[in-house]
Amino acid sequence: ILATKDYKGGVLIISHNKEFCDHVATEKWIMNKGYLRIEGESVDTSGGDDNKQIGPDEVYDGAGNKIEVKKSATMTDKDRKKAIKDIEKKIKDNKKKTILTDEEVWELEDKLNELKEALKA
Repeated sequence: ILATKDYKGGVLIISHNKEFCDHVATEKWIMNKGYLRIEGESVDTSGGDDNKQIGPDEVYDGAGNKIEVKKSATMTDKDRKKAIKDIEKKIKDNKKKTILTDEEVWELEDKLNELKEALKA
């Protein structure tokens, strides 16, 4: 029981003992006569430091899968203009010598459009 409390991932327990399940689980998926019922909720017990930026860098879903959280940094107009120039240069260099994949070019173009929109606002 202690090992499941310390483990940071997801744990699947199949049991007919209700007291045991109530003791070790905060979220229960109960299958009864072909219907699934979910009781409780997933709880983050990792405990955080209040001095960090708002929100964790990574979270774990109910199945224990790690999900990285992308945080958007606040940029000044000067930073945006510099980033726009850098991205435009990368795209221009790629037209001369194909050094990027199509997906990378599309990502750069999307980022470029986002920066230009943010600059207008």
